[in-house]
Amino acid sequence: MRCFDVDELFTRHTTYAVVDCAEFRNGKLNSNEFFYVDLENYTVIETTKITDVFVHYNMLNKRTLHSYFDPRNNIDYLLRVVYMDSVDSEHSNQTYIEIFEVTDAHNPYLVDVIDHTVMGLSSLSIADFKLYDGLMYVLCYNHGIYEMQLTPAQKVLLRTFFEVRMDVNRIAISRLGFNDDINLVLSNGNNMYQYDWIIGKPPTLIAKYSLMPNSEV
Repeated sequence: MRCFDVDELFTRHTTYAVVDCAEFRNGKLNSNEFFYVDLENYTVIETTKITDVFVHYNMLNKRTLHSYFDPRNNIDYLLRVVYMDSVDSEHSNQTYIEIFEVTDAHNPYLVDVIDHTVMGLSSLSIADFKLYDGLMYVLCYNHGIYEMQLTPAQKVLLRTFFEVRMDVNRIAISRLGFNDDINLVLSNGNNMYQYDWIIGKPPTLIAKYSLMPNSEV
């Protein structure tokens, strides 16, 4: 059993942590399992085993969890992301994002999977992912950044796209004021690129700078 990430969920009565783990058999990803930890006494209170595996990776050394509460329908979600640099090279273009509804605190329900078909691509290599202000930002390597939203009807909506045809592997997102304008930072190695992104218009490069030689973001 290998564990990758943990996130915190809140209910009306308690706060607990969800630990994301996976089981490998014969060198391949075989099943996934969530462990729930009571944060008052630090005990494992329950586990949920999920046998559905979309890609049987030969290697998996990183996977991230992101909790999200949607105030429009009062539902908690967990997003689980697999990255291209964390799996074997054979499957690096078969990465995806799972969206779980957590209405039943100890029994996440898989709502949707964001894979290459959602973007209309032939493959999907996720280099980075950010969840910011209720929106998902997916950096597809050597392709671009998708801004997505989960609607109250639990449909994935593609809001906008910024083409990025260069070797970048990290993104950072923040808002400019109280509108939809975005401060976007991309990085590859020790080089960083800062953009103003006014939704509906092409992003504008406003700064480019480098960190110390041989460093990497």
